[in-house]
Order: sequence, then structure tokens, then C-alpha cells
Amino acid sequence: MSIRYAVVKNAVSNEHLCSMRKEIKLLQAKYAGENRNVEEECCELDVFADLSIPDSSPARTRLDAYLSMRSGCFRSLTWSESKEASQRGNIGEGDSGVSARPRTGTEARTKRRRLDPVKPIKTLPPNGDDEGKSADASSASLVRGSASEAYLKVIPRICQKLLKSERVFLFNEQYIVKPSATDVEFAWHRDGEEQLGMWYREDETQYVSAWIALDKMTRDNGTLVVRPFGESKSELSVPPAVRQEDRSQKSVTIECEAGDCVVFSDTLWHCSGTNRSKDERRVAYAQYTSTPLCGPKNAKLPLRFAVPCELDC
Repeated sequence: MSIRYAVVKNAVSNEHLCSMRKEIKLLQAKYAGENRNVEEECCELDVFADLSIPDSSPARTRLDAYLSMRSGCFRSLTWSESKEASQRGNIGEGDSGVSARPRTGTEARTKRRRLDPVKPIKTLPPNGDDEGKSADASSASLVRGSASEAYLKVIPRICQKLLKSERVFLFNEQYIVKPSATDVEFAWHRDGEEQLGMWYREDETQYVSAWIALDKMTRDNGTLVVRPFGESKSELSVPPAVRQEDRSQKSVTIECEAGDCVVFSDTLWHCSGTNRSKDERRVAYAQYTSTPLCGPKNAKLPLRFAVPCELDC
């Protein structure tokens, strides 16, 4: 690829930002209710993390089925939050009934969750069945200004230029939230190497990542830093521990506004520092491919998702 990364200003609208931030709040409430420390999970918030999805599920490869599953997951979180809020209304004022989430110091993190083999299905969210059909037709549509529209229509159009492809498939999506005043940081790594493991090929781009800022990103809150290496395989193979000082001198710190998007190849070295600010640092993170990314054992089954995105204007 001739372009390793690009910064797109105002990639998503204020409506998209509001929708994504709302989804983060729902996921944070879920994690807090389960006494899960987001720092211990590499600051990742994944709506599908606890959902077992069969290899052959239409939700892996069909837009309508994926949207039905996704909207069902967030509907269940909204219902749970409403129920808990109602229960808290019966508790004395000033007593939430929920203990504070413990804060623990953590060392530098570089790992993303690897794509483990999916387990047999346990349960599907409301309105999500194994045929991907929804009882509510609106749940399987891209609502204007929604997070789903951003993930499956707006951002794919940007990634299409980097992929140089007529088609774009959603491979993965999640949120990454660094709490305020935390020592969590991500050391130098490449997304493909961390996520794909044995299927990673360092001499070619298999997908592009979209890093969507949901807050203003600065050096102080641990923004993205990239190292735009050249195209040769030997350069791409240099371990992050080698020439660390030289790598830092040639790196690019990306400071941007909420709504901006950084798209980059899965072979691009990047990192981010600690969040020293008083506010949390929120990012929407997704990966896209030009063709379904499948494992060698069964070329028809995607490693994660292979959801065709809407690219028509």
C-alpha cells in the first residue's frame, strides 16, 4: 500500500458521536454491575464479548442479521439499565446500592484479545435468531445518525479508499476507554500481529483499522502515536524493542478533535501513552477488509465477522 495511515477530519457527525457515547455508557454500566475492571481488560468494551456466536451464524456475514444481533444486545442493556435505575429509586437517597469499582495500578499493555475459536451458542439477544430475522424491521436498518450507521456506512466509505476495493467488510468493532488519571498505556504493536496471531502476514495488508476519536485527543490523555515505516518487509519486521529511541524520534503524535478518524494499515506500528487528564479518553475502534478474512481450515467461515457494508451514496 502506498498510504500507511490517514487522518480524516470530521469523519462522523455529532449525532454519531452522541450515539457512540451512549453505547459506551451502557457497556460501562454492564461492566460495573458485573464488578469488572475495564483496565484489567485492556480498556476494551465489546458488546459481543460474552455472546457465543456459531461459526455458521448469518450474523457473521449478513448485514441484516448483524444489525439485528447488535441492536438486540444494546436493547437488552438499555432494559437492564432501566430496571436497575428503577430499583435504585427504592434505595435511600445518597446510597446507590452499588459498591465503587476498585481501581488498580496496571503495567503497560500491548495485547488485544486474540480471535479465539467461537464456542457453541448459549444464548442470543432479544429479536436475534439463528436465521438473522428480526421481529422489528427497524432493528435491521441503518438509522441515520446511529453508531451502526457510522460503523457500517460512514467509516467504510473512508476505509474503501485505503483498501482500494469496491467492497468493504466489517471485521470487528469495539470501544476503547482509558479511565482518567490511569497508568494504562499501549506499547508499540501492530494490530494484525496482535489480533490475527498465526494468520498474520507481515508483508501484506489484510485489513485497515479505523480509530474514531470520541473526545479531543491530546498528548496529555494518551492519544495515538504512529510510526510510518516504509514498504519493505525488512523494515516492517523490526521488533518494537529495537531502536526504541530512534523509533520515538521518527514517530508522529496525532492530536485531533472528537469526530476525527485515523485509518491505518494493520501493518502500521503504533502506540498510545497514559491518560493523565481528569477525563476519560474514549475511542470507537473498528477493522475492515476488502474480502472476507477467513482461516485456513475453512475458507468459507470468517475469523470474526465479514459483514458487507453499505457504500452507495
